[in-house]
Amino acid sequence: GNGLSDKNEHDFSIGFFAESVYEFIKAMSLKRVCIAGHSMGGQVAMMLLINHPDCAEKLVLCAPAGLEEFSSFDKTLFFAGYHLFDMVSSEEGMLRKTIEHSFYHHSTQAESVIKELTEIMKTYKLNYYRKMIDGCIKGMIEEPVLDKVHLIQQPTLILFGMHDALIPN
Repeated sequence: GNGLSDKNEHDFSIGFFAESVYEFIKAMSLKRVCIAGHSMGGQVAMMLLINHPDCAEKLVLCAPAGLEEFSSFDKTLFFAGYHLFDMVSSEEGMLRKTIEHSFYHHSTQAESVIKELTEIMKTYKLNYYRKMIDGCIKGMIEEPVLDKVHLIQQPTLILFGMHDALIPN
């Protein structure tokens, strides 16, 4: 539901995205697959291999979500802060802040990413975009994989930035 993919109106769960990737692998008859995931995509990749252990040979994770632990208080605080920020900021403002905080040193690359994502964002209906973002964040927080990560048997490379401000695991 993000970028230029089909717009799913109902399900933004990590499980849904993992099943979508699995269905794609099957439909394309892919063999010798190496799954790579960044951020939420890392959480999706882990869920994919937890649920379908034979669909890939290797796994690469770059600053994956899903390994954090959130207490009920953490979840409430996070959602309250997110919704407060949402009320005082436009979608473009939220996107800009998120991308700017994703870079350790702000660079011209950040501006090109912001411009590209803003153009894609403008193709959405406003209510859909908010629903999609809310659903994805909820999925990342409410579908952690830390307690199941031991089920992943593939050789796995995990990369984190020392100064990662977005997912500071």
